[in-house]
Amino acid sequence: MSVISPWLFYIIDLLDKLREVAIIVFWIIVVTIFITGFIALLEGEYWEDKIIQKLKKALKLSVIPIVISSVMYVAIPSKDVMYKMLVSKYVTYENIDKATNTIKDGVDYIFEKLDGGKDKDK
Repeated sequence: MSVISPWLFYIIDLLDKLREVAIIVFWIIVVTIFITGFIALLEGEYWEDKIIQKLKKALKLSVIPIVISSVMYVAIPSKDVMYKMLVSKYVTYENIDKATNTIKDGVDYIFEKLDGGKDKDK
């Protein structure tokens, strides 16, 4: 039985990709807004009021995905942080004590075998 579920590694990778998608969506929307705004400034006098109203509505609606993608980018930790969080869950004082005792027992066993082998030679 594994100590750490393999699914955790999958979820960490999935969340990392979701974080990357959020920042890509953010920048696509921001660039689109700037390009649309620049075009509107250049050709604004030739456009009808209906088109201008649609642009204003689209700009207002684009705030929602910008906010959502920004929150996702900030709220989802990076892959390194997620691995650190996972490791920190298993690094406890009790586990360190168990590991220390196991290592001491192993070293003691090795020395006993080494000392026992020397006695046989004499």
